[in-house]
Amino acid sequence: TVTGLVGGSFEEPGNRANLGLFFPLEQRFLRRASHRYGHGVTPWSSMASTRIRSSRRTLCAAGRCGTDVSRLVSSHISRGCAHVLYVAGTLRSAPRAGWSRHKTEEARMLQDSRLDPPQGADGAAGTDAIPDVRASRLELGRTGVDVSRLCLGLGSSGNGSTSMQGRLPHAEVAAFLLAAYAEGVTWWDTSDDYGSHPHIREALRHVGRDRIQITTKSHAADGVTLRHSLASSLRELGTPYVDVFLLHEIDSPEDLERRACAIEELRVLKHEGLVRAVGLSTHNIDALEVAAEDPRFDVLMTNYNVATVHMDADPVDYARALRRAVRCGQGVALMKTLGEGVLADRYDEAVLHNLSLPFAHGVLLGIRSLEETVRACGVWRRFRGDGAGHSPC
Repeated sequence: TVTGLVGGSFEEPGNRANLGLFFPLEQRFLRRASHRYGHGVTPWSSMASTRIRSSRRTLCAAGRCGTDVSRLVSSHISRGCAHVLYVAGTLRSAPRAGWSRHKTEEARMLQDSRLDPPQGADGAAGTDAIPDVRASRLELGRTGVDVSRLCLGLGSSGNGSTSMQGRLPHAEVAAFLLAAYAEGVTWWDTSDDYGSHPHIREALRHVGRDRIQITTKSHAADGVTLRHSLASSLRELGTPYVDVFLLHEIDSPEDLERRACAIEELRVLKHEGLVRAVGLSTHNIDALEVAAEDPRFDVLMTNYNVATVHMDADPVDYARALRRAVRCGQGVALMKTLGEGVLADRYDEAVLHNLSLPFAHGVLLGIRSLEETVRACGVWRRFRGDGAGHSPC
């Protein structure tokens, strides 16, 4: 079911059609529509001149439809104007052709491994921010934190201070973390609500702290709570610092504003040396687009997978925001690689897809057993073209 946000009609010799921009009936889109356009449908009185501007994108339409409506449909969708462009009347078959054209263009864009080179202060192009996807290790943006491109996630179905990994014995989780370490996987991801900090602490007993990169997160909305969360995390992890500290699950630009005090505290904690890099995690395209290029954030973690499971916008929208982030030196980590298990039957395809993306410094995989660790490391090794693991020792 869809709801029209913008609609209208136009006539040309031989062509008469009604067009409308539509978004899925989800609460997020309804809130956005109400805020930007008011309740109801905004009439489109003149296809040639009407432009509806928003803070995020411009919705516009060409003044003529002519013989290639499918190109107009594709253009609207690829610019992020809408998820569906509906055309009714004598041109009823056009949307399908336009959608097909758009998906082809999207695939071409995502398969292209090149990024526009970032611009230096003098306007000269540089290449330091562009990830080398075949490398086993990369600097996470310009944070000074070198990480393995594969990151083990310890928060599968994590909520309420527990996760699947958090419910396992400490020694069992430590064992597969150490098995991954032997394959060169030195980046481990957790959070203050996963319950897996003690498991990492157990693994760290067998590995030098400076050889591991730890990301943890907090839902704190103010500075005091954030500092308390980090202090608890450091005690549970048994370490004097974490490499990456993220505000967890920013779900809208408004949520980002609400946590302004926590964001400021992030910078203070970094200055004090308790964290090496700071940033946020989000499942929301609006929040991601706002955070991209925001100098307050060193690292962005967001959902991305080959089947767009749990993604709230077109992959092209995500790619556009993440390319901006990479060009300005932010580190990018992709989560939900397997769509919370939905893509389990496409495991290799899903992992290889995310590893191949030119805007990803790191790819997270939730690991729950030694068998899953062996499989993940095998796919990563195959992607790099290696015949054997590479220990960071």
